[in-house]
Amino acid sequence: MGIVLSNLKAAYNKNAIVNVYRLDEIFFTGYVYLLDEDSEELVMRTYDEWGMPDGMVYLDLSMVYDVEVDNSADLRHMKRRIQLAKDYHFKEIAENKLMPLDKLASLRLEILGRSYVDGQIVMITIDNPEGIDNTYKGLIDSVDAEKVEITVVNKTNFSDHTKHTLDLSAIMTIEFLGKELTMLTKNKELLFGPSIETVEVHGDAPQIPTIFEHSRAKHQLFEIESAADNGYYYIGYVVNYNEEFVIFNLVTMSGQFGGYVLLRTSMVTHIYTDSDYLRLINQFTSENKAADTFLEPVLNDERVFDMKSDPLATLLEQAINLNRLVRVAAPKSMGLLGYPLDITPITKQVHFQEVDDTREGLEKPVAMPLSQIGELAFDYLEAFLTDDGLKNQREI
Repeated sequence: MGIVLSNLKAAYNKNAIVNVYRLDEIFFTGYVYLLDEDSEELVMRTYDEWGMPDGMVYLDLSMVYDVEVDNSADLRHMKRRIQLAKDYHFKEIAENKLMPLDKLASLRLEILGRSYVDGQIVMITIDNPEGIDNTYKGLIDSVDAEKVEITVVNKTNFSDHTKHTLDLSAIMTIEFLGKELTMLTKNKELLFGPSIETVEVHGDAPQIPTIFEHSRAKHQLFEIESAADNGYYYIGYVVNYNEEFVIFNLVTMSGQFGGYVLLRTSMVTHIYTDSDYLRLINQFTSENKAADTFLEPVLNDERVFDMKSDPLATLLEQAINLNRLVRVAAPKSMGLLGYPLDITPITKQVHFQEVDDTREGLEKPVAMPLSQIGELAFDYLEAFLTDDGLKNQREI
């Protein structure tokens, strides 16, 4: 605990950025807002992976095993992203007013009390050695010096509202005023409203072309599951399609523009055309568009695509000519992030300069047959930021 407190005090005094690691390997990036050495408690103002403000977090320091200070490569990289977000005027969704706090009362009690009064959705993590689910995201019903009552919300099932009573002393982390939590708070009425049945369509169903056409005409969002084994699912609408390929205009889980993905139609395993979660994302998207927080200034959500020729080869050629970063995947593969270098005319191999996105460094070039590429993601914010980081390090 000594080195943890020492690093946090130094970071507070220098207003230096830190990574704070919990025992479960989850970490928070940001600046020390309040540090109570006597009770060993910390409050940070945090940032997301794109350098945007993402609310605040309370941490009981018994849950913290390491503090990374601002001379590390990762934090230098984050400082650049935070500066880029300011320079390019990225759109802020998270509550931009910090919660005023003092040390006269229990920090847990004060944060939860203010969240109760303001009707803010929070996320609480408790110390739970039995291994039962120990994270609760929801609305505070009541709080006193010994316990807190919370009603948990479920983004995928609006009828699921379980109530829990938690010991205040067992609370290890409280996340509040962040991007997703702010959007959820704005939509409490929807979250506590009626639930609907999820409508699922298999990727090989005969009505898929009709669904694609309706989505293209009406910009109807739906959820897409891909055959790639990379853990991604997509929410978006169809920009254009043909018998072999479909291109989606995507939105993120906070209802902002999320770039584009091209899929072979054979890669589409399931489509969900209606669900509680889709209703929520649709609402997020509408609110962001109305508030002018939908589109980041460095992105373009109005691209059009010609599907008469091979769109996959065309998009890869564009990326080669413009030195653009893309992410590709084959069926049942993790895929790779990289810069396409060339396409061999006879063997139709695509050569990529692969990127290690965990450290923004270059790997050895790799080749992938054009015919095996089933998924191509491009023009999204993380690709822009990773590309900037590599250029700043003069890796490319």
